[in-house]
Amino acid sequence: MKNITSHLKEHLEGVKGHIEEVRGQLEEKVNAVSQKIQNSISKKACSGVETGFEPAMDMYETEKGFVIEIELSGVEKEDIALTLGKESITIRGEKKAQNTIQEIYFEERDYGKFFKVIPMPLLGDEKSVGAEYKNGLLTVTINKKEVVVEPVIEIEIK
Repeated sequence: MKNITSHLKEHLEGVKGHIEEVRGQLEEKVNAVSQKIQNSISKKACSGVETGFEPAMDMYETEKGFVIEIELSGVEKEDIALTLGKESITIRGEKKAQNTIQEIYFEERDYGKFFKVIPMPLLGDEKSVGAEYKNGLLTVTINKKEVVVEPVIEIEIK
């Protein structure tokens, strides 16, 4: 009886391990599909149709890496979410209206939710992404990947 019980426990542990492995693979696939869907709707979402506005952004390359600067004047740091996907950086948040006056005569500032997907630079090292928010400017820095140049070996043709 003890032998059967230990055999069943071993078998259950094996099944449990297999289920965890399959769950992990499924989770990866769901995340990949979710990222593709998010990327495909990002243009529409950033157009202002589904969101309040699209924040202005600059991206440039430096000697050490890449810098993304996003203007978010009037947005609280706590209202910004920045996530790193496999091939992109996603920023989302909300700029809340400051006044509660019912009768507005003139309004140029944008308010509401925002969402933007920024493709990762090809040479960007996703392990070295950093961000700082200061005076309404979100600065995202991405170091360059170390590129190893293999020596070219000529092959003699006979």
